[in-house]
Amino acid sequence: MAKPKILLIDNDPKILRSYKDTLKVLEATVTTSKLVTSESFKEPAPAIVFINSALEIPNSVLNAETQVVLLGNFNDAKKRMTIDPQPANLLTTATLLLEFHRLQQKQTESQERVAAIQSKLDQTVADFDFFGYIVSHDLRGPLRALNGYSQILIEDQSDKLSEQSVKMLNRIRSNVGKLESQLDDLLELSRVNRSEIKLEKVDLEKVVRQVLKSAAKKYELEITVTGPVYADKQLMQQLIRQLLSNALKFAKTDELLKIHVGEKDNSFFIRDNGIGFEMQYAAKLFDVFSKLHPSSEFEGNGIGLAIARSIVNKHNGEISIESAPDIGTTVLVTLPKKSA
Repeated sequence: MAKPKILLIDNDPKILRSYKDTLKVLEATVTTSKLVTSESFKEPAPAIVFINSALEIPNSVLNAETQVVLLGNFNDAKKRMTIDPQPANLLTTATLLLEFHRLQQKQTESQERVAAIQSKLDQTVADFDFFGYIVSHDLRGPLRALNGYSQILIEDQSDKLSEQSVKMLNRIRSNVGKLESQLDDLLELSRVNRSEIKLEKVDLEKVVRQVLKSAAKKYELEITVTGPVYADKQLMQQLIRQLLSNALKFAKTDELLKIHVGEKDNSFFIRDNGIGFEMQYAAKLFDVFSKLHPSSEFEGNGIGLAIARSIVNKHNGEISIESAPDIGTTVLVTLPKKSA
């Protein structure tokens, strides 16, 4: 890293030499000038300028990070730092300002590194998202062909096939169906990640009732939400659908499902009295293909909460989950406040 530059300005050459001799012990490049010229302020811009308080520096030549110190009487401060130009004062002030300059440089470099890392991360996510979309989309054709040919074999050749062969073909078709379902969910996740959001008022109670209208399972609904949320309407409908789908899916078989949609500290929650789970597994539930229960017990691909988290992230919000076995589950969603 290049040494920081200190510029000394005074119309007396003897004073300039004295100032320069005082500051030569510092890890800095010290330059002098009898006049205030634009050339003195060209890159690399000085980190510190010590100038006779009787002289003026046009703002047009100053760098935003340059520290200007007036040397002279405090009555000439002119809203800038002013010191008595004694050697000890000069050296102490320069030392402190150089340290401040180095800290600023480190902060700037850190911010630039973070920005570069974030840019690479964003690009990686975009590439992965695009890859997921292409893979999910392009695999549909071969899967349909595999499913179709298996069905043809079962229908047209069943009399020539053993019972075991037919079972294997049916198993192939079943697994193809599961894979197609997983691809559908991956495509949905990709669409969410790639979508642009449009914020508007969304009537949460209306969305909840619309989603539950087609529910086959009996339930008891309580809604205590008093106002709208500001979100993308389609994504919010999808979020509510994912969360309510889980509540319906993991309901107890021997107890009426109770769903409560309410507000808490500028957030909204969806609470159920379902089977619940141990909180030690909560974090992994938002990962793609993460499931606590085998497919033989509960249908699903383990992508629903990943989609929910992606939707909330698109809104710069937060989503969390609390649960306990046999007690139920609460999902809390916090979205940034928006004006009407």
